Amino acid sequence: MRIVSICAGAMVTGALLGLTGGPANADQGEDHPGSCLVVQNRTGAALTVSLNYPEVSGTWNYEPDETPTVLADEANAVITSPSGVWDAHLDHGVGTDWVYDGEQNTSQGCNGSWVLTVNP
Repeated sequence: MRIVSICAGAMVTGALLGLTGGPANADQGEDHPGSCLVVQNRTGAALTVSLNYPEVSGTWNYEPDETPTVLADEANAVITSPSGVWDAHLDHGVGTDWVYDGEQNTSQGCNGSWVLTVNP
C-alpha cells in the first residue's frame, strides 16, 4: 500500500476513544460521509493499521513520528468512507485520539479527514 502526503488544516473537534482504533464517530454522534483518514504514530515503534470499515484490503505501516499521511490504496487513490465511519485495527498502542478536521485534504477529494493519533 502507498500513502499520500496530507495538506495542513485547522482542527475542528476532538474525541477520545479506548485502547485500539474503532469507529471515529462513536462517541460524538457525527458522520462525515466522504471523509478520509490520517494516521499519526506517536507510539515510539513501528505501527501497522488495517481497516475493518470501509472494507479495503491491505495494511499500512507507519514509523514513529513520520509525517502524517492520508490513507491511499495500491493505485495511490485516496480512500474515503462512504458513511463517514472509520473502523481501524491497530497492532498495538495504548490510547487513540480521533479528531475531525473539515478542511484537511479537501483538495484530494476528501470531505475533511479524521486524524487518528496513536499514543504509547
